[in-house]
This record gives sequence, structure tokens and C-alpha cells, in this order.
Amino acid sequence: MRGHYLSALFEPRSIALIGASERPGKVGTLLLDNLLAGGFAGSVFAVNPKYASVRGVACVTSVSRLAAPVDLAVIATPPATVPGLIEECGNAGIHAAVVITAGFGEMGAEGKALERAVLAKARLHGVRMLGPNCLGIMRPSLGMNATFARGQALPGTLALAAHTIAWFAAEAWFVVGYRLPFGPRAWAAALVREALAPVLAAQAWHGRHRIDWRGTNLAAGWRPGDGAAGKSV
Repeated sequence: MRGHYLSALFEPRSIALIGASERPGKVGTLLLDNLLAGGFAGSVFAVNPKYASVRGVACVTSVSRLAAPVDLAVIATPPATVPGLIEECGNAGIHAAVVITAGFGEMGAEGKALERAVLAKARLHGVRMLGPNCLGIMRPSLGMNATFARGQALPGTLALAAHTIAWFAAEAWFVVGYRLPFGPRAWAAALVREALAPVLAAQAWHGRHRIDWRGTNLAAGWRPGDGAAGKSV
């Protein structure tokens, strides 16, 4: 794996949208439109057995039929399909996934069991997963908008990690969804280490999810006196 273990998430060279669509109002349509409109320089692939192509992008029936290696998978399919898709991603050498799909822990005991199944597959196959039930991830400096938000953000030097979609909708330039199995300090350290964010703003987390800013600075290679990096704003 190249670079930092989250490089495939933050700096993908290729993205596969699983659940790509062109039906108006569908999440898969909004995601594909954003990926194409953002100016992403890497390759974008579409996966959906219902289409031969979507928005001019060739569409394959399954992850196993992708014609080239993929760094990041974005999943927008019914919840029951997600565990199997995470397994397919792992088998195909895709080690980062953004799960947009809702219908997991927020839906009671059945949803919680399904979420545990997804996480078990992710851990078994070494897939770093963002989600489920998240808005997605946006990296304007790369032209990457893997969200279903409407509109594009401008490149800048402020990174924003939000626990809730509503806060992102009001404030975001850069978003990471919620429920991160690799831990908030890990992604915060990655942002600073990779110089993605001289200033890192984060919404307050609760309980064990609260970020230790000093620890984040040190883990990312910062030292006291390095300015505002790592301070909440």
C-alpha cells in the first residue's frame, strides 16, 4: 500500500461508484454527477448491473469485472448488499470504501446486526471504511467530490470533519462522514501529516470520540510552537 494507510481514501487515483445511476433524484445519480463535475483527474468507474453505461461512463455488473485497479469504492446500494460488496472490494484489492448507504445502527437491532456484519467484512479484508450512513468525502484540491451534496466546494486550506450531515451542509469545504472505525485521531493525524489542513476544524465529538488535539499534533509530526495547526477553530 502506498504512503499513509489512509492515502487510498484521501488521495485516490481511481474511484469506483457502486450503485451508479442516472435516474433523477437518486443518490447514485447525485454522486456520479458530483464525481464528474468536480474535475477529478483520476479514473472514475461505474458499477451497476442495470446499466451498460451511465452519464457516458461504461458500467460493469460487479466489482470483480472492473477493468483496472481501483483505490476507493463509493457504495450507494441497499443496506443488505453492503457486507457482500465490502467483501468483493477486499477481494479485488480495493482497501478503502465510503459507504453512503443508510439503514444500519440507526434502525434498531436488525440494523445494528447488519452494521456489525459490514464491519466484520471490512476488518477481515483490510478495507478502511468511512460510514455507513454518511454524506461522503470531498477533496476540492483534487477535484474529488464523492458526496451527494449539491454543488462543488472551492479548494482551500481548511479541512472540516463533521459528525453530522447538517453541519456539513452549513459550513463545509471538506467533509469526512461519521462512525469511523479507524478512529478520529487517526484521520485527524492523517490530515495534518499529509499537509491537507494547516488548520483543522472539527465538530465536537462525544465520549470516546472526542479528539485529543495535542496528541493529534504530536502523532502528525507537529511540535509545540508550530502555530495554529491542530487547534480547534
